[in-house]
Amino acid sequence: MMNTKHSVSWAIAAVAIVFGLYGEADAAQRAATYKAALERAKQTGADIAVLQRGSDWNHLGEYLYTRAWNTPDFLKAVEGDVILVAVDNPEMPGSRPVSGIASADAQPACGFGPKPPLQHLRDLADDNEPLPTDEIMKISCANGTIFQKRPDGCFRATGPNPNQEVLTLTIKPAEAGNVLRIDFPLDDKLPGRGPGRADNGNFGITEIQIAGQKAVAAWGNATDANFPASRTIDGVADKPESSWNSQGHDHRPRTLLIVLDKNVQAGKQLMVRLICKTPWAKHNPGCISATIIDQPTLAADIETVGRAEREIADNAPFNWRDVCIPRIAFMDKEGRPVACENRPRNDLTPASLAQRIAKMRKARVLRDELWAKAEKETGTHQAESYLDGLLLMDDTAAFHDAYRPIHDKIRAADPKGEAGCSRRLMFPPEVRNVPPIVSDAYKLVDEKKYEEALAKIDAELHHPGNARLTHENIQRIMLGKFNIYRRWPGHEEQRFDVQREILKFDPDTVWGLGAVGYLAMFNKTPEPVAFCYGLSPCYVKSGANRWNFYLDMPRYFDHAGKYCLRIIHKEGKDNLKIARVTLFDGDQAISKAQPAAALVPGGYVEANLEIPHWPPQKKLSVCVEAEAEQGKTDVSARFEVDPLL
Repeated sequence: MMNTKHSVSWAIAAVAIVFGLYGEADAAQRAATYKAALERAKQTGADIAVLQRGSDWNHLGEYLYTRAWNTPDFLKAVEGDVILVAVDNPEMPGSRPVSGIASADAQPACGFGPKPPLQHLRDLADDNEPLPTDEIMKISCANGTIFQKRPDGCFRATGPNPNQEVLTLTIKPAEAGNVLRIDFPLDDKLPGRGPGRADNGNFGITEIQIAGQKAVAAWGNATDANFPASRTIDGVADKPESSWNSQGHDHRPRTLLIVLDKNVQAGKQLMVRLICKTPWAKHNPGCISATIIDQPTLAADIETVGRAEREIADNAPFNWRDVCIPRIAFMDKEGRPVACENRPRNDLTPASLAQRIAKMRKARVLRDELWAKAEKETGTHQAESYLDGLLLMDDTAAFHDAYRPIHDKIRAADPKGEAGCSRRLMFPPEVRNVPPIVSDAYKLVDEKKYEEALAKIDAELHHPGNARLTHENIQRIMLGKFNIYRRWPGHEEQRFDVQREILKFDPDTVWGLGAVGYLAMFNKTPEPVAFCYGLSPCYVKSGANRWNFYLDMPRYFDHAGKYCLRIIHKEGKDNLKIARVTLFDGDQAISKAQPAAALVPGGYVEANLEIPHWPPQKKLSVCVEAEAEQGKTDVSARFEVDPLL
């Protein structure tokens, strides 16, 4: 697509995106939400780059956001028609963002004053808190429902329960205020104690209309992404899908807080209409209490949370197959995922970040070129071009549901799997996914036909279409043999031989690492390789010992800085002298400690190690050198690693 250059600044362009003022795409622009970015991308053909962050809990994401992503230098450095958008996944909508750098004396992340807004609202609507004095004078209904006052002042519904209802509340507030609180308490005479009149205790509200007032924000203590509380004040009263679902089937009291544009006067009657024309019949409120609240911070908190929840809703169209924060993701103009980098750590600068985006964009360009080529081809050649385009992207992206039409084209062009293209589609990236060619063998195992099952797996391992499979794919077929032996009475030990075959085939894949981990769990490796399984007596020999732990390093070492490695005597009667501990990055020793101390029963030995900078490849390992006296090898140990902040 030919680009038209504009002299408009990026700030003005961002406003244009938000308000839908679409024209030709400029080089790189920002959007306020993913929904806005996607709308513009579909209009202009631009790509979308996304930073997924957790503003009130994820320090690394905020560091990346403030130091690189949200800077003018980054915007200038990004090349091509790319729309930039940050998608926030806060733990508590409306909370204050954390600092980009965590420290030992850091203050709690959240807070606008004494409490985060959302926590303030939740506490106010807590089930254990007493309800404020009810200020409803009467309730009249359009379709025959009758409300009677309970001794505590709340109103309970009786009589007929129509499919739809419109309730008119006459409220006389004791004090002036601009927050309308409507509560829906439980009652023993309602289905499941309510709070609604549906058979499951649920109810919904389509719209709330307040005479002489305009509602500017709403919050409810029931969350349903498809039917949020904000729907009650959206001005749409005649569409059932525009309703609030109170999720009353949980049989918990519900609270709805509505901010009004001006104060209600004390002692002056207020008319409030609750229109219940939801998609579900007979889902009407069963018990109601209402009051006007005069609390200066409450309205502000409701509006703050409302804005945050609207932003979350507008970001909801962004989806990946898994959740990882922070994440830099690249989407095409249709909102289909292309590539991502999970938890980026090294060289987080505007320039390097722009280079990452450029690399992802290049994958999308090459993908489209291959697919354009595929459209001109037929048969297996077409299947190969389509598959090559898929494999240029992340595995996670290539198997996203959005690419099902491409998968269908590959299967149609290679129906027998002769080129291996349709066969490759049997192996999505989920590690627990069992490909059909293996599950067929498991059916034979269910019938106790173990030899036939093994023959089936061996035939699949020699299939000519495997040329299109990765080493991990092959190992997933090999794993079928492991499960056959595991379930074959009298042949269980042979499962370890299969794990050794998987490890030998490729030790660096996830299945190769899984194989060595499985062997280590049963003490079947030549030496201990993982901290999590500790040190067993079978690995201790008289004299000098040298063990290399590498398997689970990311679990213990995940940032640059200092660490304390603690080796704790677990069982056994003998001592073990811990001579030296060395931390490696690949073949390079980056930190050493020489405890030269005895690990005695009931005791422990500590070694302080340091990662001076975060290694790009992160091939970390720890070498422990120890000495055991002649014949005294009855000792087992466990490991702990504590970061030293």
